[in-house]
Amino acid sequence: MIQSYHDTSFQTAKFIVIFSYFAALVINVFAIRIDWLLLMPPITLLVLMFWVVQILNQTHLYTALALGLLHDALHNTLLGSHSLLFIVITFIMLRMRLRFRSVPLWQQSLMVGIYMLLFQTGHFLFYTPLLIDNALYLYWSMPLASAFIWPAIVLVLGLLSKPSLES
Repeated sequence: MIQSYHDTSFQTAKFIVIFSYFAALVINVFAIRIDWLLLMPPITLLVLMFWVVQILNQTHLYTALALGLLHDALHNTLLGSHSLLFIVITFIMLRMRLRFRSVPLWQQSLMVGIYMLLFQTGHFLFYTPLLIDNALYLYWSMPLASAFIWPAIVLVLGLLSKPSLES
């Protein structure tokens, strides 16, 4: 019998979840080396948002704290600032996750773009980056890029997270 992943607990898919967070951190490390860093969304936050929607029996706030601290260490920024942003976005996502699950993927992408716009606004208020010329457009187009990346994340993690389980 094939069982949906949504019905399983975190204990059943712990390896997949931890591996996806590790892979997202690796992608963020490689994204530091590219010239289009301002356009690249935090993949760890997008993966966290995916697992918040999929695993309903956990709040994921401690995970948001840990991933935010790792993100701070990765970018050499004030310790806890990304954690605060990750926790705020995760809390908003927790409040809306059942409604989020019920809409089609294109509407989910729009909502993810709005969440990432909130993240980018908080990021702008925390760090006040110096944006000149083209960097201004790249910085504020990151939510749009995350809206385009969201379907790929849902597809890849959805395929990984729906194993056939025997009851």
